[in-house]
Amino acid sequence: MDTVLILSALSAALGFATGLRFNVFAMAAVSVLLALGSAIVLRAHGFGAAGGILVVVVCLLASQIAYLAGVMSVRGAGILADDISGGRPDDNRQGDVGDDEKKQDPHPPRPPSAPHG
Repeated sequence: MDTVLILSALSAALGFATGLRFNVFAMAAVSVLLALGSAIVLRAHGFGAAGGILVVVVCLLASQIAYLAGVMSVRGAGILADDISGGRPDDNRQGDVGDDEKKQDPHPPRPPSAPHG
C-alpha cells in the first residue's frame, strides 16, 4: 500500500511540475514514462497484472489532474474575463468589438429559391 501512495504522490508532483513549465506535448511524454516506470516498480514489488494496471491508471489520473492544476496556477490570469486578446479593455469593456463589425465583408446576395411543389 505504501508503494501505491508513493507512486501516486510522485505522479502528482511530476504532473504539477510539468504543468508549471511545459505544454501538453511534454505531458504526453511524461505520461508514457510514468506508466512504464510505475509498471516496473509495481512488478518489482509483486503486484499482479490487474492490480498493477489499476495503480498505473490511478497514477496517470493523478498526474493529469495535477498537470491541469499547474497550468491553471500559471495561466490563471489569462482565463479571467478582463483578458482581451486585442489589448486592454476600454472603460465600457468592449475593446475593439465595434470596429470589427465595420471591417467585415457584406454577405453575398442569395439566389431566389425555386417554388416547392
